Amino acid sequence: MTFYTYNYLHASQSTWQYWRIALTSVLVIVFILFLLGSVLKQAF
Repeated sequence: MTFYTYNYLHASQSTWQYWRIALTSVLVIVFILFLLGSVLKQAF
């Protein structure tokens, strides 16, 4: 039981790291798009 719980926590931790990286990438992309949109609005 303890081994199963440890395995589950370890797997969820690595999954969390993957999702954290994905979420960070999405936030960066949205931020860049927002900046580009602001620049385009000012240009035109």
